[in-house]
Amino acid sequence: MFHIMRNSSQYGTLDLVDRFMQALRTLVPLGVLNRVRYEDSAQDRRWDAVVQWDVGTSSVTLGIEAKVGSVRARPPLPRAAGSGVIPVLVSTFISKPARRDLEDLGWSYWDTTGNTLIQAESPFIAVRLEGEEKDPNPEPQSPTRLKSLKGRTASEVIVSLLRSPGGRVASLRDLARGSGLPLGTISRVVSLLRDENLLEPTGGGPIVLSDRLQVARRWADDYSFVKTFRAQRYYSLSGPDLALARIAESGLSYAVTGVRAAQDRLGQSGLTAGLPSSETWLYVSDREAIERIADLAVDSREGQIVVAECDFLSRELPRSSGGLKYVTPWRIVGDLLSAGGRLASVGGQVATDLVRSQP
Repeated sequence: MFHIMRNSSQYGTLDLVDRFMQALRTLVPLGVLNRVRYEDSAQDRRWDAVVQWDVGTSSVTLGIEAKVGSVRARPPLPRAAGSGVIPVLVSTFISKPARRDLEDLGWSYWDTTGNTLIQAESPFIAVRLEGEEKDPNPEPQSPTRLKSLKGRTASEVIVSLLRSPGGRVASLRDLARGSGLPLGTISRVVSLLRDENLLEPTGGGPIVLSDRLQVARRWADDYSFVKTFRAQRYYSLSGPDLALARIAESGLSYAVTGVRAAQDRLGQSGLTAGLPSSETWLYVSDREAIERIADLAVDSREGQIVVAECDFLSRELPRSSGGLKYVTPWRIVGDLLSAGGRLASVGGQVATDLVRSQP
């Protein structure tokens, strides 16, 4: 009834599947038929278990892929096919990026913290529940390995990779020479991407991103324009447009990002952003000088100008357009994706256009 146990830990595959089946029994209101049982999986070795779920007058077959431990990276799973079996990954914990990837692949999922997605078209099923966002029992990591992509230097490495032709660089040393970034940091970022299955397997050859948009989204899970660079919100009596004009005329180092920058980039392809620019986001190398030049006053609630101080403008050279300087387009993507909501959708527009125009 239950074939090979491929994983082993304190729980074990069988226990993990049993806990998933118990969770299924709680998803239907009292009084409605809700029966969950094992099916004979001996004829279909693709699955760790095959479960039949009867709900009311409907019945669905769930093919279970069990992963004991945490699933943090993009799972190496095929796209779901219309075989009549709903593929479900069950695990102790599934990270947010991995859950998003599973949904994109057409997979359902469940973990022991309660993160649940059961999706099917015929019969129609749509169950989504939120569990823990952080692994309650994280595995210890080596202090030399990078734990996230939220840092400033990590953002430069990611942008350098994304802007490389086809998301491809010959080697770590070539990337270090081209970006001016420390080789050690580049190596740790690349190792994290490799561990999370975001690089093409090249057998020790060039570094190739498997999917640039996927990498940008993974970066945005950790990164934040506001938090990473401790951006400050300001108000200007002269208005954001005049303040920006003064900054542009000052000769000080700056670059525009956010929706305003996305509008300019999309306009070059004859496209329009699906959101008006209500704020002005800036990177500057000297925030105090910018405050004086543009008469900016701190206003953390109502300010329409958001300024982040950085030191990468001499490495990620801004591009000029219409009398203003803008950050490199892939940084626009990261800044907007990390903001979430409608801003993230604009970032997705820019990323899609970049992939299309710069294959």
